[in-house]
Amino acid sequence: MTEPQPPERTTYRVGEPFHPDVTDWPEGQQFELRFGLPGLLLFYPNPRPDEILAVARRHISLALFAEADQLLLLYQVGATEWAEAAFTPHLAGPDFVLPAVDRELPMPVFLIDANTGIIAALCAVTLERRFVEVLHAALTRQFAWPWDEAAYDARLAGLRGRFPHPGDLLVRAQVLQQA
Repeated sequence: MTEPQPPERTTYRVGEPFHPDVTDWPEGQQFELRFGLPGLLLFYPNPRPDEILAVARRHISLALFAEADQLLLLYQVGATEWAEAAFTPHLAGPDFVLPAVDRELPMPVFLIDANTGIIAALCAVTLERRFVEVLHAALTRQFAWPWDEAAYDARLAGLRGRFPHPGDLLVRAQVLQQA
């Protein structure tokens, strides 16, 4: 079986639509791994100037929490509270490829106005080699768990119930880095 190949390179620019056909996104965040490369998409309605500036200047802190089949990317943009984005390769789609573990990886961060679909800010942060190694190990463990979406969702809800504030998970995170 051959691994999926990345599409032709797309150029993204601040002030332009993230996707040409979508002008309204649900509020939230998405951590993705496509073709072995990570990305963080932040969909904020009416992004504030401090959020825009923080992303543009790469004032982003990252942490990775993994437990059983749960994987959460913890992130902080500027001085905002910590937030999280759950990830499982079982729901990632056909473009998912495990990241290489022998190097640092660039990770684009997009701040998108959820009301308009316009890119408010973007930057690239580098995931340090140790971060990538921990991410790879956590993904490998996730693949080892038998996939049951209802059980996964219940465990994720339980985790969020035990730790309602993502910042509470920092003491249990396997790796932490400043961008």
